[in-house]
Amino acid sequence: MIEGSSVRPGRLPNWLTKSLDLTVTGLGKGSTVLNIEAPFLGATAKDLIRQQDFWYVVPKPDDTAFTLLAKSVHDTTAEELDSDAYDAGILDSLLQFKGFLKGSADKIELRCKSRRAENFALGDKELEKMRRLKTKTPEPRACVLSGQLDAIEHSRRTKTSTILMGCSSISSI
Repeated sequence: MIEGSSVRPGRLPNWLTKSLDLTVTGLGKGSTVLNIEAPFLGATAKDLIRQQDFWYVVPKPDDTAFTLLAKSVHDTTAEELDSDAYDAGILDSLLQFKGFLKGSADKIELRCKSRRAENFALGDKELEKMRRLKTKTPEPRACVLSGQLDAIEHSRRTKTSTILMGCSSISSI
């Protein structure tokens, strides 16, 4: 069985827990700006980022959880339909910021002077784009395939998946 999902119930894998071990290094009096340090994936997920079949785009050793978050936010707010940086689970997680933004802030910004490509702002306008994108993202379907797999391709643009295989049977679950 081949299975993939960005969000699953249960305990987080150890490498993910370590990758999300953020350290607040500063907060000024009366400020809403937090200075946060995040560990490099090369230190927390060294073996996994070398594993080419685990990632669509393999992270660099000096990438952090914020790098992956920023890529997801950039691609969703640009409404990149063929991006590998998000799926329905990631969209659901990002859309959960709506409650925080509704009651506590106008927007959330991530700014890093040394890594400007990771900067983003997340507000009502960006969340609306994500909500629209969520309606265009197909729900996962479970099925059992029996045969020799040659290739699997998926396009969010056309909402289609293509499976190339010498197949002896397919059955829905």
